[in-house]
Amino acid sequence: MTDYFTGALKDIPDSRDYPFKDSPIGVKAAKLATLPENSMGLMPYLPPAFNQLSIGSCVAASHVSHRELLVRLLDPKTTVRYSPLYAYYRGRQIMGTLGQDSGLYPRDCMKAMSTWGVPQADDWPYDIAKYNDAPPPDADADARGKRISAYYRLETQTIEGMQE
Repeated sequence: MTDYFTGALKDIPDSRDYPFKDSPIGVKAAKLATLPENSMGLMPYLPPAFNQLSIGSCVAASHVSHRELLVRLLDPKTTVRYSPLYAYYRGRQIMGTLGQDSGLYPRDCMKAMSTWGVPQADDWPYDIAKYNDAPPPDADADARGKRISAYYRLETQTIEGMQE
């Protein structure tokens, strides 16, 4: 199934997914009817825009950019960049589509970031000619220390849905 606006693959709900509304963040979000007056914008923390060029790595690029945002929120002085190429390769490994420019399901990208982690971009720079190459050993070594511990499925597109 494809999102006709973005071309991204939409994953099929899985009963093993952790619902966002049950996550620590979701529980807190459900209690907030409106943003507090002292809330802040995220623009200063957002990583630079990313051009995926001609391969279907949009899900990997968005997931590593989200991780960069979270790291920058914790340490605003950091300039860390993560490797979308690594996340794209490992996600396709989970999907069983190595050898193809298949795109990724969001869940498979999250599984890859949970299983292998994601290295800094310097360890595997974004060169689309190498999208089918196995990651270099340095990238694997760096990624191991940067695994995500959990991920949650957002089943709604509205604030009200998150508050239920």
